[in-house]
Amino acid sequence: MVETLKLRPPTPLLDLPTPPAAAPEAERTSAATEVHAPSPSAPSGRAPSRRVPMQLRLLAPLASAAAAAVVLAALWPRTSGDERPTLRFPAAPLLRGEETDALLFPRDALLLDASRTWQPLRFELASRERATRYRIALRATDGSAFDAGREVLSIESDVPELVAQTGLELAPGHYTWEAWAQIDGLDVELGRRDFEARREPGLLAELATRDSASEPARSESILHLLHERGFVGDARAFARTLPASPERDAYLARRPGR
Repeated sequence: MVETLKLRPPTPLLDLPTPPAAAPEAERTSAATEVHAPSPSAPSGRAPSRRVPMQLRLLAPLASAAAAAVVLAALWPRTSGDERPTLRFPAAPLLRGEETDALLFPRDALLLDASRTWQPLRFELASRERATRYRIALRATDGSAFDAGREVLSIESDVPELVAQTGLELAPGHYTWEAWAQIDGLDVELGRRDFEARREPGLLAELATRDSASEPARSESILHLLHERGFVGDARAFARTLPASPERDAYLARRPGR
């Protein structure tokens, strides 16, 4: 044992990380203050809190903003550049049921532009089973129940939608149209319906003003204006000029209620 005391012990092998380069005195003082300095408001008897470094405090709100941006990008509706905004059509009214009469349109009011119909006059009928031919007759009347009227139009078609020639001339006043269907070789009367042809300069001027707007505001405003003023047949005729869509088809498939 005495002999071993004469020898110097071997140098210990320590696996320690390489010490960083010496930082300036100001940075060492700032880091020591942020990491090791106790909170001045910490109560006695409790361990001093460690302050979060400034870099971490700046990164936290940036990370939250990035996460919010990712969520918004996932939820935002994806539309291509060539897609058009959806056109809103007039809502269906709450009624007791659908009209059981076979004669659907025109009804109530028809808009005239000078002495011509504002839109092509279209007669819409409910289709009848086994019908091979449809015929309508339009008469000008004085609005009374006893006036037989004067026939101004008669057309036939294989389908239950009959369109008069473009720009049909009609005078303002009352009209009655009757319809027949050829079923199993026999002419079956489908009924009659009245409407009034009106010339309204104020409405025509408003339609001309709205016609200068950009799409889809132009078509949507014209459609709603006609529908709300009671010119539903003209609104439907105008809707047929718009691009095909499920919303347009649903509007045209709607039947009058009662």
